[in-house]
Amino acid sequence: MSAKRTTVVKHLLLLGAYLQREAGRMLLDVDINQQQFVVLKEIQERGPMIQREICSAILFEKSNVSKIVKKLLKSGLVTSIPSAEDARAASLSVTPKGRLLIGRCMKKLNAWNRKWLEGLSEKELEAAVEVLDRIAAMAK
Repeated sequence: MSAKRTTVVKHLLLLGAYLQREAGRMLLDVDINQQQFVVLKEIQERGPMIQREICSAILFEKSNVSKIVKKLLKSGLVTSIPSAEDARAASLSVTPKGRLLIGRCMKKLNAWNRKWLEGLSEKELEAAVEVLDRIAAMAK
């Protein structure tokens, strides 16, 4: 692997750890962890989903998603309705309580994102999104 590729991977790993840590800190007072928030937000953005779709969309292991969904159901943040297409699956939707929680979390995360990325121009942000989208697509 070239030195540039190694550097890119190193930076992605460091940024991933940093982002997980900071997101975890921001979510401490809302009684939800970072992985639970990612699943909840994904369901909100895509509409009703079954667990297999969640695993595919966010690249989490099936066992982790199952545990997360159980917690979200128990907390009243999502509902589960038997899937019309697959009798073994359940379609998950965000509840009004879940939408309120997402709103609270997003206010914190958006404020932090603005501050953290304030040194980048719109052009730099667009270029970063383009490259990161391509890298993310390779992971699927």
